[in-house]
Amino acid sequence: WAIVLHLIGSHHNSITIITNSDYGDTIVVQEGLLMSFYLPQELYFPSRWFDRGLVVTLHDNDELPVPTETGLYLQPGASHLITYQKSERTFLPAPYTNCTSYVSDDLRALYASTFLDHTASTEVVYSESLCLELCQQSYIFSQCSCIFPMPFFARTVFTIDGILVPADFCNTFTDQLACVFRAKQQLSADDNLLAKWCSRCASQCNHIDFQTNLGAQGAPSQGDRDYWNEMLLSGQYNTSVLFPSDFAQRFDYYLDRNYLKLAVSCGSKYTIEYNQEAKLSIIDTFSAIGGQTGLWIGLSVLSVIELCELVYRFVRHYLYGYKTKRSSIVTPMTDTINERKY
Repeated sequence: WAIVLHLIGSHHNSITIITNSDYGDTIVVQEGLLMSFYLPQELYFPSRWFDRGLVVTLHDNDELPVPTETGLYLQPGASHLITYQKSERTFLPAPYTNCTSYVSDDLRALYASTFLDHTASTEVVYSESLCLELCQQSYIFSQCSCIFPMPFFARTVFTIDGILVPADFCNTFTDQLACVFRAKQQLSADDNLLAKWCSRCASQCNHIDFQTNLGAQGAPSQGDRDYWNEMLLSGQYNTSVLFPSDFAQRFDYYLDRNYLKLAVSCGSKYTIEYNQEAKLSIIDTFSAIGGQTGLWIGLSVLSVIELCELVYRFVRHYLYGYKTKRSSIVTPMTDTINERKY
């Protein structure tokens, strides 16, 4: 599994951590992932759009994280614990359902522009929510000649003719932002328009969910306070964070305001799987047909073989009789012709 840490505020930084439960010979106090953060709120640009804190998203390794849908919002000044359990639902493809696992080119391009790792960008899975977001950006591009892919990193969109083209970001300080909002409202309010632009966005066949429980308690502890006091004020810890000029004199104030601890642990080592299965397979269908015919008209496998043999003998007898009759008619005519020649 993977965890995505999204720092909210004026700085939008996402960190993806891929981990597993294989610790080898390492001695650990608690299984899971333990992290500490210092969120320098004093450096944030004042904004009404975003709050201060951390957004955490748990997702599978080959899924693109969507913090706006599955994010957990954590505030500084506390120690948070997240326990999770993984579940997976798998539906049957056509003709049983209209779900799909096909990955379109615009979704592959979204992975390539989001992940710097080439290997991660090639492991793409279909997502209905991402498909709807991309088709929405396609319609916005047709109306405004730009896209507004927050919080995604889309760089290309499909035209109405199915051609993948590059797209520029909309300028939020011009009328393009108002055009984006109008286009979003038009698309969401018109079902025909939505079906025209998002017809390829069927439900996905595979759903992976992480059921999470979130708890919190006060932080930092006195041990954490002493540790970070020694690390930050003694110069042992090299960091690029610009601290305020009075950071040493008001260390306790800034640490209480900006410190955040996070622990992620597995609540259950079992993965719950829900698999959709057909009520009747091919074998079950033939078994049902054989059972019904045997029950109502007394047919069995031996009876069917005997019936096929009877039909074969009848056809063979008919063809043999037809061939014999035709030969008896043609032969006298040949003899008459030969007599006239002599």
